[in-house]
Amino acid sequence: MDYLGDTNVLLRRIQRVHPEYRVVREAINRLQARGDQLCLVPQNLIEMWAVCTRPVEIQKAEGRRQLCCYAPTLKNVGLK
Repeated sequence: MDYLGDTNVLLRRIQRVHPEYRVVREAINRLQARGDQLCLVPQNLIEMWAVCTRPVEIQKAEGRRQLCCYAPTLKNVGLK
């Protein structure tokens, strides 16, 4: 079965310090083990790029920790 991936799930998958990292990693691994696929649409990649390339100063002004320190690749997210 195919599942549409939510950008927040994808972001948590690359944020190793996020509290939900392990839960998301395990969920993606289970989907793949069952033969299911997590599908992406261009909007996912646009949103991930926007978050991962947002200047740290802006993130701090928004009261957030730095979300990403690099622009992820699909391999980093754990997708084929």
